[in-house]
Amino acid sequence: MQLLHFYVQMLDDYRGDMGFITHFGTTRPPTGTGFSARDMTPEATLRVVTKQLPSLPLAIVSATSSAEPLSFLSRGVAGLAGTTVILNVPGAPRAVAQHLAVGLPLVAHAVAAARDVS
Repeated sequence: MQLLHFYVQMLDDYRGDMGFITHFGTTRPPTGTGFSARDMTPEATLRVVTKQLPSLPLAIVSATSSAEPLSFLSRGVAGLAGTTVILNVPGAPRAVAQHLAVGLPLVAHAVAAARDVS
């Protein structure tokens, strides 16, 4: 539980700084999105976001599953914390690239919509 509290605090500290249109910020959480006891990133993210974006991870998994069937095991979540979009991606570099190739255009639109930018 301490690890979850630490990560929630870290997300809170960064979320005002992570808009994807005027500033692209990333953070490497101390936990992951896997199945081990210390993989708490999705749980921490859900405690910080004010609006969930459940279709974003679904779109990513759908688009990447033919190349990587294990993407169906993803526990990543997405949501808005104010006008900041938080998107959990896997830790493996190849998987990150696959996820962001699908997710970034959607994230850019989500940020613009959250900020009322036409």
